[in-house]
Amino acid sequence: LPTGPAAGELVALDEAQPGGGTPLGAAAPALPADARTSAAFADATAHMPPPPAMPAIAPAALRATEPGAVVQAQDDIDTQLLPIFLEEAAETIGELHATLRRWRTQADDEEAPRAVARLLHSLKGSARMAGAMRLGAHLHELESRLEDGLAAREPAAVLAEALAHGIDRCEQVID
Repeated sequence: LPTGPAAGELVALDEAQPGGGTPLGAAAPALPADARTSAAFADATAHMPPPPAMPAIAPAALRATEPGAVVQAQDDIDTQLLPIFLEEAAETIGELHATLRRWRTQADDEEAPRAVARLLHSLKGSARMAGAMRLGAHLHELESRLEDGLAAREPAAVLAEALAHGIDRCEQVID
């Protein structure tokens, strides 16, 4: 609610209105239903055709979004960004392996899974920016694997090992 001189002016204006005097901040009374407005709306919409039915989605179209489905991405490598990506990817993959090793031996390390998620996300974005869409899709799958494993409270050593194998595959693709 306003305070100061402006508040006094608002109260005076409110009280000057017909039926005024409603305290500032109080809810205005509900307007009674107007039968004429309701009837006019019904008349205006009566001639409108019903909305079209939603088309059925074929089961084959759903398969691409089912868990574990492989999305076929097409690479469109940017030759100018590729050298930069390769250099950054080598560093990031090294950091990922080091973090995963630490997490395997220190299962209670709460920072390790966050660091892995951050590194996977950065590497995925860099891969996609460089046009390595298939690698980006694989990294997205690794991100999902991490999220699912954490949600299921999978043992850190098991999850870290699975992610390390996925990172090894990234290295093979990059080489």
